[in-house]
Amino acid sequence: MAAKDYLELILNPFDILRTKKVLHVNPTVMPERKIAADTEIMVYEYDMESMESYSLKSVEDCYSFLRTESKTWINVDGLRKDDVEKLCTHFGIHQLITEDILSIGQRPKTDEINGLVFCLLSMLYFNEEQSSVETEQVSIILGRNFVISFQEDASRDVFDPVREKLKIFGSK
Repeated sequence: MAAKDYLELILNPFDILRTKKVLHVNPTVMPERKIAADTEIMVYEYDMESMESYSLKSVEDCYSFLRTESKTWINVDGLRKDDVEKLCTHFGIHQLITEDILSIGQRPKTDEINGLVFCLLSMLYFNEEQSSVETEQVSIILGRNFVISFQEDASRDVFDPVREKLKIFGSK
């Protein structure tokens, strides 16, 4: 028996401390934000009776939804700096919140600034190809009659159950 094997047998006699597969997560490495090629914007306008959804091509198309009486949810997939800044400026979102949305790798937090509630969340995903745990930052802003959500990657969208619930009559 080699010295290494003997030492391992003494330190871990029942082989219970060994993991089957090592997941590669390094908390000391800061993640880089992928520059989105395109920003996908979906708007959901809803009230007690109905829900309408719109796929928008530009941030400017969102501006008209601020003046509606119904509730509005704007979901932004892909973080392009100028698009996020335009949207935040138009909706009166504080510059510090805009910076938090664009800076990934932060700790989850909640702030209340100028009558808006801001939630920054980390969502965990298991990447089967690389056998690693990955995170995605999701930012949510709650206003008087609107919600704006920002996600880095549209392929990891977890809001489908919420959308399905909004389609059900009387579920709002």
